Amino acid sequence: MDPKFRTAIRRSHSPQKAKIVITCFLLFHLFLSNCLQGSGKKEGGFFFLPSGFTIVEQPGGSNTPPVIVTPPSTFPASAGSITYYSANTVYLSGQTGAIEFIDVQWSGSKNAFYEFRLGSTDCTNGTIEASGAITASTSVTTRIHAINGIVALNSGDNDVRICLKSPDASAAWDSYTVRAVRDDVAPSVSFTPGSGSYGSSVPNIAISCSDTGNSGCYKTAFRSGGTSASISSDGTAASGNTIYSSALSLTNNATTDLSAIAVDKAGNVGSAGSASYVVSVGNPTITIVSLSKNIIKGSATSVLKWKSDIAGNYSVRFGGSDCNTGTEKATGSVAADTDTDYTVSGSDLSSGSNDVRICLTTAGSNEGSNFTSIVRDDVGPQIIAVSPVLSPNTTAYALNVGQRTFSITFNEDMDTSSTPNPRHIDQTTTPEPEINWIGASGTWSSDKRTYTLDLKSKLPEWHKFYLKYTSASFSDVAGNAMVTSPTVAVASGSFRLDYGTANDTSVLLPSGTRQTTCSDSNGDPISCAGTGQDGANASLPFGLIAPGTLPGYPSDVVTLDTRNLRYWKTCLSDYEWSAGTCVKVCPADQIWNGAACVADAGNPYKTFNRSVEDCSGLNNRNSGNGYAGKKTWRLPTLAEYYTILEFGGTVGNETIPETFFPGLLRNNYQRYWSSTNAITISSSNRYTRTPSIDALSNGPANYAAISSLQSWGAWSVSVFGGVTQPNNKLKDVSWTGGGGSNYNFTSMCIAE
Repeated sequence: MDPKFRTAIRRSHSPQKAKIVITCFLLFHLFLSNCLQGSGKKEGGFFFLPSGFTIVEQPGGSNTPPVIVTPPSTFPASAGSITYYSANTVYLSGQTGAIEFIDVQWSGSKNAFYEFRLGSTDCTNGTIEASGAITASTSVTTRIHAINGIVALNSGDNDVRICLKSPDASAAWDSYTVRAVRDDVAPSVSFTPGSGSYGSSVPNIAISCSDTGNSGCYKTAFRSGGTSASISSDGTAASGNTIYSSALSLTNNATTDLSAIAVDKAGNVGSAGSASYVVSVGNPTITIVSLSKNIIKGSATSVLKWKSDIAGNYSVRFGGSDCNTGTEKATGSVAADTDTDYTVSGSDLSSGSNDVRICLTTAGSNEGSNFTSIVRDDVGPQIIAVSPVLSPNTTAYALNVGQRTFSITFNEDMDTSSTPNPRHIDQTTTPEPEINWIGASGTWSSDKRTYTLDLKSKLPEWHKFYLKYTSASFSDVAGNAMVTSPTVAVASGSFRLDYGTANDTSVLLPSGTRQTTCSDSNGDPISCAGTGQDGANASLPFGLIAPGTLPGYPSDVVTLDTRNLRYWKTCLSDYEWSAGTCVKVCPADQIWNGAACVADAGNPYKTFNRSVEDCSGLNNRNSGNGYAGKKTWRLPTLAEYYTILEFGGTVGNETIPETFFPGLLRNNYQRYWSSTNAITISSSNRYTRTPSIDALSNGPANYAAISSLQSWGAWSVSVFGGVTQPNNKLKDVSWTGGGGSNYNFTSMCIAE
């Protein structure tokens, strides 16, 4: 093919792109003549299309040149066009932090030259902000500045023109105008309705934005809680803020602090506006939460705790029938559902009942009130009854030893937080020693008027004593200490209840003593028949069984008397069971206090009073459940000792049998206290170490002259031979008789 033959194809981007011009000249005869020359052969040849010919593709057409060739012709080139991709109107600001510039995107359809003109009416005037060559169909980014361009935008509307020209800039092809709005004024916000207190209905709050600049409001952010609202120039709400979209519903009975801020389309952020709303629709409900004391004396106080379901201003008034009468004592303001304390002073009250009223007015001018009553009482309580009764003497001083409880009844409600134990005074020895009844405890009746002391165990026989309380131990609910009454007199800040016991009338079954012989008054053997001596009753069963434990108390060893259902502590109170026998916990002259061995002079020997205390203390063992689960531990009576004594042995010191009480002190004629007092009508021998035995007896007591009833001594049992004799209760050794020896005293303990 002739190299000059060519077909030129060009795509046109002019508006007449759809028009197709094809010019062809067919010289058929010339073609034939050129192809059929020579000696009978056709020499081939072609016309070529002139270089000025153009084939324009139609939409959906083909780029393959047609077969028909048009004659050569020359056409003018078509102009390029602009395609714009960004917003037609842009908003900018000259303020710091706002939108100072915006980039717009566009492209030209041909390789071309462009100019970016500000303030022009066409592509021949105005200020050229940017210019240069561009490549066809390639996106171009051009920046529009508010103030940082060659010239600053005017406030308000500005025309920014994109001019597209031929590559040599000689011909103007196309132009596009962008509207650039400069706005340097920040918007403001307002609230409808405005700040205030609302009591008739709960308002819905609308937040409005106003922009006096040229761009208009863009977005508004808000928050509550007292912190200023915040928003960025691009309209993004800061953390904790919400973009406003519709009216806000407020919470009733609450104070709501709102803050809002707006940004306009030019990125100008306004100042935060705020509004505060106190909403309290409806009357408040006043609740009396508590009153620490509803009865007080003039020198005392009581704390009134109250709250309101709606915030407001309050007043406290004494007396009166409503919030306009009585005496105003205090004022203030409170938040909703917040406990508020008011201290009522007894000195502000009148004697008797007083109304204390809380009045509250909400921000919406709604009112509510409530009241409580408090009594001022300056009169001390009195004892109106005592049980057992204190008279006559034949009753008060002849109590059954099983009288465990002692009650006193008052004439008004008492402070039941006090549960005193009285001093238990043995009044027949001087200086009237106290017996600490360790296991005793007191309780109040449900009506708060009767106090009952429970000794938890029996009293000693022939025991003359009194219970001594301090008057301050008992006070009424107002705090007044008890005063003298016709029943009980208060003297020197205390009062006493005088009592005494008779002998224990419990029936005890005799046990075999293992003695098989009988004797006369000279000690000579005689026949046992009809004598009534132990040898005559050799067939009686023996009641004791070997030491053991009760369910739930594996460490508390007891010896059971099966005939009389008595539990004896196998070991002395200062001893514990170990390896089949009783051993002392601490060395001599020491006692275990629950944590360590401490000094206790004379231990394990002790006085009568101390023996009573130690046995009573067993009732507190095991967290108050008592030793071996028993809570009636006490000193045995003389008669109870006789139910366990044996006289059949030959050793002499096993009257209290070792088999059932292993480890018991028996090496030196030890004496064991009983709870049986020895009474006498003579006081002259109370302190003598060698009193006359003949002056001692067990009655009858002269109840008409009760002061003559003395019990300076108590009976004891010797481990050697079972000998019984009284001894001074304040001593732990016996007197010296003749040229004899002193004998040491200690005690065993028993429970039922």
